[in-house]
Amino acid sequence: MERKTISRSLQKVAWVTGASSGFGALIALELAKEGYYVYASARRAEKLSEIQNDNIQPLPLDVTDEAACEQAMQHIMHEKGRVDVLVNNAGYGLMCPIEDASMHAIHAQFDVNVFACVKLMQLVTPVMREQNFGLIINMSSVVGHVSMPLIGFYAASKHALEAISDSARNELYKFGIHVVLVEPGAIQTEFEDVAFSQMDKAIQTDVYKPLAQKLKKLSNMKYARAPKAAAVANVVQKIATTNKPKKRYKVGLDAHFMIPVKNILGDNIIDPILRFLLRTK
Repeated sequence: MERKTISRSLQKVAWVTGASSGFGALIALELAKEGYYVYASARRAEKLSEIQNDNIQPLPLDVTDEAACEQAMQHIMHEKGRVDVLVNNAGYGLMCPIEDASMHAIHAQFDVNVFACVKLMQLVTPVMREQNFGLIINMSSVVGHVSMPLIGFYAASKHALEAISDSARNELYKFGIHVVLVEPGAIQTEFEDVAFSQMDKAIQTDVYKPLAQKLKKLSNMKYARAPKAAAVANVVQKIATTNKPKKRYKVGLDAHFMIPVKNILGDNIIDPILRFLLRTK
């Protein structure tokens, strides 16, 4: 992509996707408080206007549209001439039995959660490399390590993002570019409500419906005690203001608990536990 700039802004610049609600909106606000000029992207332009201020510019974007992503990058470079932080936050969860998922739905899940992240990383990397500094924050999930029934495709997309981030981190470190993963567990946002409402529509095979209801019941109990979205935004703010960020940041008790337990106990123990918790009549 051709990059023509007038001059480089003295103010640090952050680009946050999925910024219309939840994590993304709060992340944009936190980074703006830290003095960043934030380009806030999402498909819902009307929601972006709610967080607009002197340091937050709405930049409506469908992250699956490659040409639109390139145009957005050109706009940022024309105005500011730099990108210091990219927060790949846009994403959603496809909750559906493997048997019932359409190939279109599976492709769409990976388009948003994986390929769009890669596209934006490809756009900012040359700029960050020339600057000799930059920070890419990829929003993953505890399910990037621990999958469960009915979330296989969402978990697979986060597994993929974890692997890509690990690779990029070791490709880019010599250019002063940090690649960091944020791995939330259960967090109180609209994410779960949207995912479960779509799950009810996606399940076509009746034998999976009792399992879906049990998963929903357990999730509701877990999310009632979960941290609020501000916990994730605070972690991103911390990452963006430290010189030596860690490779991974877990958010929430379940994230700190489930990943090491999975690694220690292994599938032979974890599988029976999952089946017991999700048992149906």
